[in-house]
Amino acid sequence: MIDRGKAIFGRMPDPSARFAICTIPRDGYGQATPLAFQHAILLLYPCWSWFKLHPRSQAILVDRYRNPRRRSSGVVNGVTHNPQSSFLKEMISVFEREGVVIWRAFHHNSSLWPDLVRNNRELQLEIKQHEMAPCWPVRKQDPSYWFFCPSHAHALANAIVPGLHHDNCPLVEPRIGLLNRGGSKNRFLGNPLQIVTELQKYWKHVDLAYFERKPFVEQLLFMTNHDILISPTGAQLSLVFALPRCGSLLMLIRERMLLLLYFTTLAVSAGATASILQYPLNMTVSNGICLQPSGIAQEVEKLQDLRQGCVSRCMGCMAIGV
Repeated sequence: MIDRGKAIFGRMPDPSARFAICTIPRDGYGQATPLAFQHAILLLYPCWSWFKLHPRSQAILVDRYRNPRRRSSGVVNGVTHNPQSSFLKEMISVFEREGVVIWRAFHHNSSLWPDLVRNNRELQLEIKQHEMAPCWPVRKQDPSYWFFCPSHAHALANAIVPGLHHDNCPLVEPRIGLLNRGGSKNRFLGNPLQIVTELQKYWKHVDLAYFERKPFVEQLLFMTNHDILISPTGAQLSLVFALPRCGSLLMLIRERMLLLLYFTTLAVSAGATASILQYPLNMTVSNGICLQPSGIAQEVEKLQDLRQGCVSRCMGCMAIGV
């Protein structure tokens, strides 16, 4: 465990440390202000996992982030300061409810907090600026960037809604969720009803959902209540870490798209399995992506085969009391 922590975070966790500090750097993200939730998770989820590695330590989140595009207007946006995303506000409140002390560094006299940071460098996880780019997990190809272990992802789901994620063995019959996007950026399915009809030939429980204007907790509950999730890539997958035990993600993405592994590594980091179905560049049209329903069903069948193995192992362990 210690060696793996050093390999992932670049330093060894110390469970006896008085403080566990996670620092978000000043600049370098390069996204438009306000910082979107699907980008902020790249900074917040690793910090959450770092804090969970030090359960007896005082967790401190040092937010040094500034968005350079708003300096001329006099408005400062950090990750935790002036968050415009309601989802980001919800996630910050979760950190605070869990006892994380948030230092918005630019609001404090620099003489008050750097001593603690400087004197505890060995206890500090600092997210490097090159890791802030949205494609960082793609380059690293390491799902452990997000969470040190799946239990940290489950703890985050339970911190949002107590008791939401549990370790009970799931049923073999999958609950399938087709999560479509609204008609934006040409990354939405144009034939979702046909896909649902095809899936219902083989599985009983198939739901179609859209997350536009859905509240934070409702989106989280949808993730937790579905064993196999099918969705185009996009911000709606920011809470995919809440998939249940033996959960699976089938992500639909255009060929040559940069963020090929962004959300799939997040799912795997939380203990789920993930698969990618790519579609041609010329299929991106204004009326949506129309994929062969039978092709989707075949990919779901492959994921269900993996799920059955996971469910069998779970039931076997439960039977012998492990």
